[in-house]
Amino acid sequence: SFLIVHSLKSSIQIRRVFTMLSSFENMDIKDVSSADNNSSRDTHSSFDHSLFPDVKTLRVRSTDFLVSTSYLSLHSPFFHDFFRSGEPLELDVDPVTFGDLLNLIYPCSKNNESCEPSEFFDRLDLALQLKLRCAVKRLLKYDRGGAPEIARIFIEHNAFESYKEHFTCLAYSQRFHDEALETASMKRDDSDDLLPIAVTVDFADARTVRVGGTTFLVSSSTLSLHSNTLRAAFESEHVNVDVAKESFEIFLSATAGIFPKEFSSKLLDDLVKLGATYLYDYGIDKLKHRVVDLKSEPRTKVAIELLQHYNNQTKLDQESFDSVTSTLSDREMRNVLAACPFVPGKIRSDVEEKFLKNPQPITVTMRMLTGKLFGVTAEMGSDTTIFLLKKLVQECEGYGRDRQRMICTGRSLSDERTMGSYNIEEGATINLVLRLG
Repeated sequence: SFLIVHSLKSSIQIRRVFTMLSSFENMDIKDVSSADNNSSRDTHSSFDHSLFPDVKTLRVRSTDFLVSTSYLSLHSPFFHDFFRSGEPLELDVDPVTFGDLLNLIYPCSKNNESCEPSEFFDRLDLALQLKLRCAVKRLLKYDRGGAPEIARIFIEHNAFESYKEHFTCLAYSQRFHDEALETASMKRDDSDDLLPIAVTVDFADARTVRVGGTTFLVSSSTLSLHSNTLRAAFESEHVNVDVAKESFEIFLSATAGIFPKEFSSKLLDDLVKLGATYLYDYGIDKLKHRVVDLKSEPRTKVAIELLQHYNNQTKLDQESFDSVTSTLSDREMRNVLAACPFVPGKIRSDVEEKFLKNPQPITVTMRMLTGKLFGVTAEMGSDTTIFLLKKLVQECEGYGRDRQRMICTGRSLSDERTMGSYNIEEGATINLVLRLG
């Protein structure tokens, strides 16, 4: 089992630590980001872990950083070995770039990457050298149009294979890899198996957490930063958590930057119990995007997971419920209602009134610039939004929704409006223009 949380050695120290953590919790995300980016580079106050039992002073050239050894050890195999080597705690790297990497992995600091003063490629190069996995993955999300240069950096660190699956978020192709391979020369071997790093008894803040019948050894400092519930629980001698063992293991992995590919309603429910705000928000956002982007059958399954989760909460969030149902077609809503006996009566009647009130299907003809014609049937009739019409075209013909521009009687059709608002009736012809993608 792997995890991080700092075992605090006196009640006074515990109170001081949790006072500090509460101040982070109450800060607005933008405020944290702004404070980090504008603060003095020789303090990095957002990473001041001086109240934790495993704090060390890390000398980065002429700059001192107060860091939690457990926190960095769980994010990087480099630091895991570095802090146990007995060598002087000194790094000969650029302190500004290093500070920006710390901000990338700090859970309270969802800062605007473009505001940071160091260069993007310098951060990527140093993140690979220090094997700061979470920072590498976050940097890969920013497509700077520099895929060949990014590929070259990974090749020089012998880390291309380690992160290959994460390159899908870039405008990347095998051609860039082949071109970079011709000019790159390996500087060092920073390959990484990306396996989770386990907390051991030699972590200064190691604590045990009981989840069902399983005991986990964790880093209390790291978990306190990621979980409001555990933050309070660590003030007690014994820590018991009422969540599923599988959910807790996923949460532990996420604290070290290894995020799950799937989020179930049960996992979301347990993240609420843990007070794991950052991972929960990430999961909700991921599922909402999938409801919009996936094709019909998978989209329905994801919608059911979200609706199940919203229903399980103490207070039903009507707005969140509506945000899911509003993106579904009539056919999909029929499937959702059939599979979801938990949908409350009031919401069920509202949904049925909105989607299932004897709609008269409308079939329209789509005309492309190439002369190709094809028909699309909108089951919700005139109440079908242009957004849903584009999704139908995507399902039928494979053209991405974001690439489509629809024009009828000389007017460009807006996603949020309905076919009825444009007086589009049975047998109408809509011109379909595809943007370059």
